[in-house]
Amino acid sequence: MAAQGTRKVAAYFMRGVAVTSAASVAAIMTKMDLARDHPGENDANAELHHQGLQFKETAAAKCRSLWRSSLDKLAEVEARLFASAGVQTRSSFVPISFQNSQIYTVTLDPTEAPTTPSTSTAPLGQLTGTLASTDSTAEHPVVLVHGFGAGSAIWCANMAAITTRHIVHAIDLLGFGRSSRPKFSAKPEEAEQQMVDAIEEWRKQMGIQKMYLVGHSFGGYLSTSYALKYPERIEHLVLVDPWGYAEAEERQLSRRLTLIVGIISLFNPLTTLRVSGPFGPKLVKKARPDLGVRYPSENPDDIYEYIYRCNSQSPTGETAFKSMMAKLGWAKNPMLHRFPDMHEAVPVTFIHGGQSWISADPAYALKDQLPNNKINIHILENAHHHVYADARDEFNELVRRIISGERANSSEPRTFDDCSLADSETTDYVYANHKTN
Repeated sequence: MAAQGTRKVAAYFMRGVAVTSAASVAAIMTKMDLARDHPGENDANAELHHQGLQFKETAAAKCRSLWRSSLDKLAEVEARLFASAGVQTRSSFVPISFQNSQIYTVTLDPTEAPTTPSTSTAPLGQLTGTLASTDSTAEHPVVLVHGFGAGSAIWCANMAAITTRHIVHAIDLLGFGRSSRPKFSAKPEEAEQQMVDAIEEWRKQMGIQKMYLVGHSFGGYLSTSYALKYPERIEHLVLVDPWGYAEAEERQLSRRLTLIVGIISLFNPLTTLRVSGPFGPKLVKKARPDLGVRYPSENPDDIYEYIYRCNSQSPTGETAFKSMMAKLGWAKNPMLHRFPDMHEAVPVTFIHGGQSWISADPAYALKDQLPNNKINIHILENAHHHVYADARDEFNELVRRIISGERANSSEPRTFDDCSLADSETTDYVYANHKTN
């Protein structure tokens, strides 16, 4: 059966290759060029030119249709996941200036009357929710940032449980999920800052002054980068098994493994998932069979389809992540050396899975290195990398206590000298006692 399934995947892939054969396209385009340069030579050239234009238009239309169809299916399976979790949300596409993009946002507001989870398939550019200020002097919203290859619905079982008083936003990072797929810089530092600045512009559009920023894995890496650049906007930084902290380990690889790693590095991490077509959800299920238990739904395969649909679009975010990643999954610019620039007034909590492949050692090293910083570390022993799903109740209770604890200790002085909390175009602030090493 496994061999038969493999042959089906191969056959599906080869059919796609046959339809859009590079040789065929090249031949058509060459004839089009000849016809364009010599339009009056004969009617055959004119006909070829016309056929070539029709081919291009048909191919583009099919691509748009497939892209829209996949987005529709992503919206549908996302709505089912939230409904199965009993979470009543509203959603919106929040516009930002970077390449006229939009950041998809799912919002849970405990003060609002319950509404049906959105299944809107409105085109990009059309809001499906109401944007309004979500801040007050007493409350700061919680913002959840997913990891690599995921989307906002991975938090469906956490959003309602972590707080009953704060608005909660779960965003799809730019280049992932239902957000726009702009082309990022090929330079890792620039791509990182483009993603970080997109979050900042999203914050301004949402009217948020300060937030509890919760980031998982790659989302934790970007959340750290955001807090380093915009510390005055952070009420508390919660890093859930964050990727990209440790330095790359020097390993002597065999020639065979070196060759394999070299070949793999030529492709985006999830290329295989995309070319697998309708077999994609089955590949996700085979790789992570436990997800069906952690995300119960009327259709037990919903979570697998969701992950597949999140990654079946143009992989611009994935490409940006690849540019930031060294071989074997390490970060090119690890946070271990950058975190000491974090402002001391920013409280930081690390939440690690005791069974995760990501080590908590960098968190402990930073806590020892920076005694004046407010760093707390929690290990949920039975959890793997996806802590929020593996140890859901423990995670939800811990985050709830972090948020309520901040409210209880809100009288504790935390000052950002020479920095106004009002929105400003100036981002180069000078902070008292800010480390410059």
